[in-house]
Amino acid sequence: MLPLGPMSPAACLASKWNIDEDRVYAGGVQREIGQNGGQVLAARGPLDIMDDMDGMDNRDECTGAARESVSVNEEGRQKMITLSTAEQDIVDAFARRRPDLSGCMGALRDAHAALVRCYDGGGTLYTCGNGGSNADAMHIVGELCKSFERKRPLAPEVAARLRGLPFGEELAAHLEAGLRAHALGFNGSLKTAVENDSPLRDIAFAQELNALARPGDVLLALSTSGNATNCLMAMSVAKALGATTIALTGPKGGRMASCADVAVRAPGDSTKEVQEAHIALWHTLCCLIEAHHFPEPRG
Repeated sequence: MLPLGPMSPAACLASKWNIDEDRVYAGGVQREIGQNGGQVLAARGPLDIMDDMDGMDNRDECTGAARESVSVNEEGRQKMITLSTAEQDIVDAFARRRPDLSGCMGALRDAHAALVRCYDGGGTLYTCGNGGSNADAMHIVGELCKSFERKRPLAPEVAARLRGLPFGEELAAHLEAGLRAHALGFNGSLKTAVENDSPLRDIAFAQELNALARPGDVLLALSTSGNATNCLMAMSVAKALGATTIALTGPKGGRMASCADVAVRAPGDSTKEVQEAHIALWHTLCCLIEAHHFPEPRG
Protein backbone atom coordinates (compact mmCIF):
# COMPACT_ATOMS: atom_id res chain seq x y z
CA MET A 1 0.00 0.00 0.00
CA LEU A 2 1.08 3.60 -0.51
CA PRO A 3 2.55 5.34 2.54
CA LEU A 4 -0.42 7.49 3.54
CA GLY A 5 0.78 8.73 6.89
CA PRO A 6 -2.08 9.40 9.29
CA MET A 7 -4.70 9.17 6.51
CA SER A 8 -6.48 5.88 5.90
CA PRO A 9 -6.78 4.63 2.29
CA ALA A 10 -10.46 5.54 2.37
CA ALA A 11 -9.75 9.03 3.66
CA CYS A 12 -7.05 9.54 1.05
CA LEU A 13 -9.35 8.57 -1.79
CA ALA A 14 -12.27 10.52 -0.34
CA SER A 15 -10.05 13.59 -0.27
CA LYS A 16 -8.87 12.95 -3.83
CA TRP A 17 -12.45 12.66 -5.14
CA ASN A 18 -13.91 15.30 -2.80
CA ILE A 19 -16.52 12.92 -1.39
CA ASP A 20 -17.47 11.66 2.07
CA GLU A 21 -15.22 8.86 3.30
CA ASP A 22 -18.20 6.54 3.87
CA ARG A 23 -18.97 6.59 0.15
CA VAL A 24 -15.66 4.92 -0.58
CA TYR A 25 -17.14 1.79 1.00
CA ALA A 26 -20.56 1.92 -0.67
CA GLY A 27 -21.59 -1.50 -1.91
CA GLY A 28 -19.32 -3.12 0.66
CA VAL A 29 -16.18 -2.94 -1.49
CA GLN A 30 -13.22 -0.77 -0.55
CA ARG A 31 -11.29 1.13 -3.20
CA GLU A 32 -7.58 0.50 -2.84
CA ILE A 33 -4.30 1.76 -4.25
CA GLY A 34 -1.37 -0.48 -5.15
CA GLN A 35 2.29 0.34 -5.66
CA ASN A 36 4.61 -0.91 -8.42
CA GLY A 37 8.16 0.32 -8.09
CA GLY A 38 7.06 3.90 -7.55
CA GLN A 39 4.39 3.70 -10.24
CA VAL A 40 0.86 4.04 -8.94
CA LEU A 41 -1.82 1.64 -10.09
CA ALA A 42 -5.44 1.93 -9.05
CA ALA A 43 -8.55 0.09 -10.14
CA ARG A 44 -11.82 1.97 -10.07
CA GLY A 45 -14.28 0.69 -7.53
CA PRO A 46 -17.79 -0.59 -8.23
CA LEU A 47 -19.37 2.84 -7.99
CA ASP A 48 -17.75 4.44 -11.00
CA ILE A 49 -17.62 1.20 -12.96
CA MET A 50 -21.40 0.96 -12.62
CA ASP A 51 -21.81 4.53 -13.84
CA ASP A 52 -20.10 3.56 -17.10
CA MET A 53 -22.46 0.63 -17.80
CA ASP A 54 -25.15 1.46 -20.30
CA GLY A 55 -28.60 0.05 -19.71
CA MET A 56 -28.11 -0.74 -16.01
CA ASP A 57 -30.53 0.41 -13.34
CA ASN A 58 -29.37 2.33 -10.29
CA ARG A 59 -29.09 -0.51 -7.80
CA ASP A 60 -26.29 -2.95 -7.04
CA GLU A 61 -27.28 -6.51 -8.01
CA CYS A 62 -25.56 -8.12 -5.01
CA THR A 63 -26.25 -5.65 -2.22
CA GLY A 64 -29.46 -3.98 -3.38
CA ALA A 65 -27.91 -0.66 -2.31
CA ALA A 66 -28.46 2.45 -4.39
CA ARG A 67 -25.43 3.28 -6.50
CA GLU A 68 -23.86 6.66 -6.06
CA SER A 69 -22.46 8.69 -8.92
CA VAL A 70 -18.72 8.88 -8.47
CA SER A 71 -16.89 8.91 -11.78
CA VAL A 72 -13.28 9.15 -12.83
CA ASN A 73 -12.81 10.64 -16.29
CA GLU A 74 -10.49 8.96 -18.77
CA GLU A 75 -7.73 11.53 -18.34
CA GLY A 76 -7.69 11.16 -14.58
CA ARG A 77 -7.82 7.40 -14.81
CA GLN A 78 -4.84 7.26 -17.15
CA LYS A 79 -2.85 9.31 -14.65
CA MET A 80 -3.68 6.80 -11.91
CA ILE A 81 -2.82 3.65 -13.88
CA THR A 82 0.76 3.70 -15.13
CA LEU A 83 2.02 0.66 -16.99
CA SER A 84 5.61 -0.47 -17.36
CA THR A 85 7.14 -0.44 -20.84
CA ALA A 86 6.57 -4.18 -21.16
CA GLU A 87 2.94 -3.86 -20.09
CA GLN A 88 2.32 -0.93 -22.44
CA ASP A 89 3.81 -2.92 -25.34
CA ILE A 90 1.26 -5.66 -24.61
CA VAL A 91 -1.60 -3.15 -24.59
CA ASP A 92 -0.42 -1.59 -27.86
CA ALA A 93 -0.05 -4.97 -29.55
CA PHE A 94 -3.53 -5.96 -28.38
CA ALA A 95 -4.99 -2.73 -29.77
CA ARG A 96 -3.38 -3.35 -33.16
CA ARG A 97 -4.40 -7.00 -33.25
CA ARG A 98 -7.97 -6.61 -32.01
CA PRO A 99 -9.28 -3.09 -32.69
CA ASP A 100 -12.80 -4.48 -32.33
CA LEU A 101 -12.10 -4.92 -28.59
CA SER A 102 -10.88 -1.37 -27.96
CA GLY A 103 -14.00 -0.67 -25.92
CA CYS A 104 -12.92 -3.34 -23.40
CA MET A 105 -9.46 -1.91 -22.76
CA GLY A 106 -10.41 0.34 -19.85
CA ALA A 107 -12.10 -2.49 -17.96
CA LEU A 108 -9.22 -4.83 -18.81
CA ARG A 109 -6.81 -2.36 -17.21
CA ASP A 110 -9.04 -2.28 -14.14
CA ALA A 111 -8.89 -6.08 -14.01
CA HIS A 112 -5.11 -5.96 -14.34
CA ALA A 113 -4.83 -3.47 -11.48
CA ALA A 114 -7.02 -5.73 -9.32
CA LEU A 115 -4.70 -8.67 -10.03
CA VAL A 116 -1.64 -6.56 -9.24
CA ARG A 117 -3.10 -5.73 -5.82
CA CYS A 118 -4.06 -9.36 -5.28
CA TYR A 119 -0.64 -10.80 -6.07
CA ASP A 120 1.29 -8.02 -4.37
CA GLY A 121 -0.67 -8.94 -1.23
CA GLY A 122 0.06 -12.66 -1.54
CA GLY A 123 -3.43 -13.48 -2.78
CA THR A 124 -4.92 -16.04 -5.14
CA LEU A 125 -6.91 -15.74 -8.35
CA TYR A 126 -9.93 -18.03 -8.56
CA THR A 127 -11.71 -18.68 -11.86
CA CYS A 128 -15.02 -20.26 -12.78
CA GLY A 129 -17.32 -20.78 -15.76
CA ASN A 130 -19.55 -23.29 -17.54
CA GLY A 131 -19.04 -25.19 -20.80
CA GLY A 132 -16.51 -23.38 -22.98
CA SER A 133 -16.06 -20.82 -20.21
CA ASN A 134 -15.18 -23.68 -17.86
CA ALA A 135 -12.37 -24.65 -20.24
CA ASP A 136 -11.27 -21.01 -20.34
CA ALA A 137 -11.22 -20.90 -16.53
CA MET A 138 -8.85 -23.87 -16.45
CA HIS A 139 -6.75 -22.49 -19.33
CA ILE A 140 -6.21 -19.18 -17.48
CA VAL A 141 -4.84 -21.05 -14.47
CA GLY A 142 -2.48 -22.97 -16.73
CA GLU A 143 -1.03 -19.73 -18.09
CA LEU A 144 -0.43 -18.32 -14.61
CA CYS A 145 0.98 -21.25 -12.64
CA LYS A 146 4.02 -21.59 -14.92
CA SER A 147 5.81 -19.46 -17.49
CA PHE A 148 3.65 -18.20 -20.33
CA GLU A 149 5.68 -15.72 -22.39
CA ARG A 150 8.34 -14.71 -19.86
CA LYS A 151 11.06 -16.20 -17.74
CA ARG A 152 9.92 -17.20 -14.26
CA PRO A 153 13.07 -17.64 -12.15
CA LEU A 154 12.60 -19.59 -8.96
CA ALA A 155 13.05 -17.51 -5.81
CA PRO A 156 16.65 -17.99 -4.59
CA GLU A 157 15.52 -18.80 -1.06
CA VAL A 158 13.31 -21.61 -2.36
CA ALA A 159 16.14 -22.99 -4.47
CA ALA A 160 18.44 -22.89 -1.44
CA ARG A 161 15.95 -24.79 0.74
CA LEU A 162 15.52 -27.45 -1.95
CA ARG A 163 19.20 -28.36 -1.97
CA GLY A 164 19.90 -31.44 0.08
CA LEU A 165 16.31 -32.71 -0.32
CA PRO A 166 15.37 -35.61 -2.64
CA PHE A 167 15.66 -34.36 -6.24
CA GLY A 168 16.41 -30.94 -4.77
CA GLU A 169 19.15 -30.00 -7.26
CA GLU A 170 17.02 -31.01 -10.24
CA LEU A 171 13.98 -29.18 -8.90
CA ALA A 172 15.96 -26.03 -8.16
CA ALA A 173 17.24 -26.08 -11.74
CA HIS A 174 13.89 -26.63 -13.45
CA LEU A 175 11.04 -25.29 -11.32
CA GLU A 176 9.52 -21.95 -12.32
CA ALA A 177 7.90 -19.30 -10.17
CA GLY A 178 4.11 -19.26 -10.41
CA LEU A 179 1.26 -16.87 -9.89
CA ARG A 180 -1.19 -18.53 -7.50
CA ALA A 181 -4.40 -19.46 -9.33
CA HIS A 182 -7.13 -22.07 -8.90
CA ALA A 183 -10.03 -23.06 -11.16
CA LEU A 184 -13.23 -23.92 -9.29
CA GLY A 185 -15.23 -27.05 -10.04
CA PHE A 186 -12.48 -29.50 -11.03
CA ASN A 187 -12.45 -31.49 -7.79
CA GLY A 188 -14.95 -34.15 -8.76
CA SER A 189 -15.28 -35.60 -5.26
CA LEU A 190 -16.12 -32.20 -3.78
CA LYS A 191 -18.38 -31.14 -6.63
CA THR A 192 -20.45 -34.32 -6.61
CA ALA A 193 -20.67 -34.35 -2.81
CA VAL A 194 -22.03 -30.81 -2.81
CA GLU A 195 -24.47 -31.56 -5.60
CA ASN A 196 -25.67 -34.70 -3.83
CA ASP A 197 -25.89 -33.27 -0.32
CA SER A 198 -27.12 -29.71 -0.75
CA PRO A 199 -30.78 -28.99 -1.51
CA LEU A 200 -29.69 -25.76 -3.24
CA ARG A 201 -28.80 -26.21 -6.89
CA ASP A 202 -25.75 -24.58 -8.48
CA ILE A 203 -23.96 -24.04 -5.16
CA ALA A 204 -20.78 -26.07 -5.88
CA PHE A 205 -18.58 -23.15 -7.01
CA ALA A 206 -19.75 -21.09 -4.04
CA GLN A 207 -19.06 -23.89 -1.53
CA GLU A 208 -15.54 -24.49 -2.84
CA LEU A 209 -14.74 -20.79 -2.86
CA ASN A 210 -16.13 -20.37 0.64
CA ALA A 211 -13.61 -22.94 1.88
CA LEU A 212 -10.62 -21.45 0.07
CA ALA A 213 -10.89 -17.70 -0.53
CA ARG A 214 -9.42 -15.02 1.71
CA PRO A 215 -9.70 -11.23 1.83
CA GLY A 216 -7.67 -9.69 -0.98
CA ASP A 217 -8.15 -12.60 -3.37
CA VAL A 218 -9.79 -12.19 -6.78
CA LEU A 219 -12.57 -14.18 -8.46
CA LEU A 220 -12.73 -14.06 -12.25
CA ALA A 221 -16.11 -15.43 -13.40
CA LEU A 222 -16.74 -16.06 -17.10
CA SER A 223 -20.16 -16.25 -18.77
CA THR A 224 -21.21 -15.24 -22.27
CA SER A 225 -24.70 -14.36 -21.04
CA GLY A 226 -23.59 -12.90 -17.73
CA ASN A 227 -26.42 -14.76 -16.00
CA ALA A 228 -24.82 -18.05 -14.90
CA THR A 229 -26.39 -18.81 -11.53
CA ASN A 230 -23.46 -20.81 -10.15
CA CYS A 231 -21.02 -18.03 -11.11
CA LEU A 232 -23.26 -15.38 -9.54
CA MET A 233 -23.43 -17.42 -6.32
CA ALA A 234 -19.64 -17.64 -6.27
CA MET A 235 -19.41 -13.87 -6.77
CA SER A 236 -21.69 -13.31 -3.78
CA VAL A 237 -19.43 -15.51 -1.63
CA ALA A 238 -16.34 -13.69 -2.91
CA LYS A 239 -17.81 -10.33 -1.92
CA ALA A 240 -18.81 -11.64 1.51
CA LEU A 241 -15.25 -12.87 2.09
CA GLY A 242 -13.62 -9.60 1.02
CA ALA A 243 -12.40 -10.72 -2.40
CA THR A 244 -12.58 -8.63 -5.58
CA THR A 245 -14.89 -9.86 -8.34
CA ILE A 246 -14.24 -9.61 -12.07
CA ALA A 247 -16.93 -10.64 -14.57
CA LEU A 248 -16.04 -11.45 -18.17
CA THR A 249 -19.35 -11.44 -20.04
CA GLY A 250 -21.04 -10.73 -23.34
CA PRO A 251 -22.18 -7.26 -24.46
CA LYS A 252 -25.33 -7.18 -22.28
CA GLY A 253 -23.41 -8.00 -19.12
CA GLY A 254 -26.31 -9.65 -17.35
CA ARG A 255 -26.62 -9.91 -13.59
CA MET A 256 -22.95 -10.74 -13.20
CA ALA A 257 -21.81 -7.42 -14.66
CA SER A 258 -24.05 -5.50 -12.27
CA CYS A 259 -22.63 -7.45 -9.31
CA ALA A 260 -18.95 -7.31 -10.30
CA ASP A 261 -16.34 -4.87 -9.06
CA VAL A 262 -14.90 -4.95 -12.59
CA ALA A 263 -17.04 -5.91 -15.59
CA VAL A 264 -15.41 -6.68 -18.93
CA ARG A 265 -18.15 -6.85 -21.57
CA ALA A 266 -17.00 -8.52 -24.75
CA PRO A 267 -18.81 -7.68 -28.00
CA GLY A 268 -20.42 -10.36 -30.15
CA ASP A 269 -23.73 -11.36 -31.70
CA SER A 270 -23.42 -15.05 -30.84
CA THR A 271 -21.92 -17.30 -28.17
CA LYS A 272 -18.99 -18.26 -30.37
CA GLU A 273 -18.14 -14.63 -31.15
CA VAL A 274 -18.21 -13.67 -27.48
CA GLN A 275 -16.08 -16.68 -26.54
CA GLU A 276 -13.56 -15.80 -29.25
CA ALA A 277 -13.32 -12.31 -27.78
CA HIS A 278 -13.01 -13.74 -24.28
CA ILE A 279 -9.94 -15.74 -25.26
CA ALA A 280 -8.19 -12.65 -26.63
CA LEU A 281 -9.10 -10.66 -23.52
CA TRP A 282 -8.01 -13.12 -20.87
CA HIS A 283 -4.85 -14.05 -22.76
CA THR A 284 -3.96 -10.36 -22.73
CA LEU A 285 -4.77 -10.14 -19.03
CA CYS A 286 -2.46 -13.10 -18.37
CA CYS A 287 0.27 -11.44 -20.43
CA LEU A 288 -0.10 -8.19 -18.49
CA ILE A 289 0.10 -9.67 -15.01
CA GLU A 290 3.02 -11.89 -15.99
CA ALA A 291 4.91 -8.92 -17.47
CA HIS A 292 4.24 -6.95 -14.29
CA HIS A 293 5.96 -9.53 -12.09
CA PHE A 294 8.35 -11.13 -14.58
CA PRO A 295 9.49 -8.55 -17.15
CA GLU A 296 12.17 -10.62 -18.91
CA PRO A 297 10.87 -12.29 -22.13
CA ARG A 298 11.41 -15.99 -22.61
CA GLY A 299 14.01 -16.76 -25.28
